[in-house]
Amino acid sequence: SRGGILCYAFAGIAAMAASVLNMKNGIRTILHRRSMLFAIIVIIVVIGFFIIQHGTSSRDIRGGSFLERITNAATIRERIYYLQTGGGIIGENPFFGVGPGGYEMYYLKHRMPQARESRYAHNMPVQMWAETGIVGLVLFGLFCFQIIKYSTRFSRDGITAFMLVALLTFLFHSLLDIGFYHESLYVDFCLLAALITGDR
Repeated sequence: SRGGILCYAFAGIAAMAASVLNMKNGIRTILHRRSMLFAIIVIIVVIGFFIIQHGTSSRDIRGGSFLERITNAATIRERIYYLQTGGGIIGENPFFGVGPGGYEMYYLKHRMPQARESRYAHNMPVQMWAETGIVGLVLFGLFCFQIIKYSTRFSRDGITAFMLVALLTFLFHSLLDIGFYHESLYVDFCLLAALITGDR
């Protein structure tokens, strides 16, 4: 998927950045070398996938080449509709939201005429604002800020930095898709947050 490829690239770049930061902090371990290797592999895989998919003209592979899929205006337009709908729901109660699950309940009332059915905004901040208001969104932002604050105190072997990379990749994906609202995926975010804040 488009979101998966973007997240894969984000993780590779973030891992490389974490390696550089670790080196500046005097952490030169085998983990650094492995993380750099991981980042290089990620870049190669993304480029390779792009070339292979772009060279595939078969319509049996999810609508054709990767370039055609990533520039598919229809899916981008749908995301915009979901965000516009989220904006309408936020207007119902911008401070405290319409309650958990409210996006789905209010979707039909604010749905754009051209949009398809959806239970999610495909953007976690927008959906969180719609359901819990600016109060809930700010509290979650403060929670994430605390996690990042703890992670800047890298452990001696640099592991905490790469747990942060995984957590940030999850948050990045939540800007594009609905993973944050799947319990089986959200538990990974919770475990990462616990591991980072516990490594103080």
